[in-house]
Amino acid sequence: PHSFIPESVLLTSSPLEACQGADVLAVLTEWDEFKWVDAAKVATQMTGRRVIDARNLLDRAEWKRSGFHYEGIGR
Repeated sequence: PHSFIPESVLLTSSPLEACQGADVLAVLTEWDEFKWVDAAKVATQMTGRRVIDARNLLDRAEWKRSGFHYEGIGR
């Protein structure tokens, strides 16, 4: 149904599901559904602990408390 999407791109129904097995989380949007994702829950899904926040959307202190190396672009 989505023939324009490369096979290497996986579509998911939730932000948490999208983090499964990921080494790095890149936040590229300001959508509220991503702003309120629980960092501790994300940590249980990812293999790595690095966040690149291109929109400075996330709470830096919360992500650091959850063991992530947080990098906000433009900070």
